[in-house]
Amino acid sequence: MRTALAVACLSLLLAVGCHSSAFPLDPAPQADVDPALLGDWSCLAVPSSEGRAASLRVERARDKVYRLTFVAPDEAGETYEAHASQLGARTLLNVRELGPQAGGKPWTFVRYRLTRPHLLEVQIATQEGLEGIEESPGAMRAALQERADRLGMFEDLLVCVRQRQDDAARAR
Repeated sequence: MRTALAVACLSLLLAVGCHSSAFPLDPAPQADVDPALLGDWSCLAVPSSEGRAASLRVERARDKVYRLTFVAPDEAGETYEAHASQLGARTLLNVRELGPQAGGKPWTFVRYRLTRPHLLEVQIATQEGLEGIEESPGAMRAALQERADRLGMFEDLLVCVRQRQDDAARAR
C-alpha cells in the first residue's frame, strides 16, 4: 500500500498500529454486498490527511465480494478485495490488497458506517485492540465481537463523500 490509505495506516502504526492478519475472519463471505456502498467516493485519510482527496470505487466483484479501487492523487490505483463477516448484528469487512505487494499478512478488518446516504466513515481494527489475542480466525472473531465498542479497538481510517453521478462519469 503506497497511497493515502497507506499513509493513514502508517499514521496508525506509529500511533496505535493497524492489525494485519494472514487470514480473514471467515474464508467465505457471510453477507451480500451492501448496495449502499457501491459507487464512487471522494475520501480523505484520517487522522493525517494532506487535504487532497483520493477516489474510492466500490464495485461488486462477484457474488458477496467487493472490488475496491483506491486511487490517490498522482498515484497508480490499488485494488483490494473485500467480503463481509457477520459478528452478531454487526458487519465487518475482511479486506486484502490484491497483487504481489500484499505480503504474508494481507488481511485487515474494517467496519463502516453510512451516516447519511452520501457520507461514509471507515474504521480499521487496531493492533492495540487485538493485543494478546491468539492468531486464529475463531479467536479474532470472538475478540472483535466482544471488544467492538471498546475505546482503541477501531481507529478512523477514511471519511468519504459520494461523488455525484456526473462527477463520477467525468472521472472515468
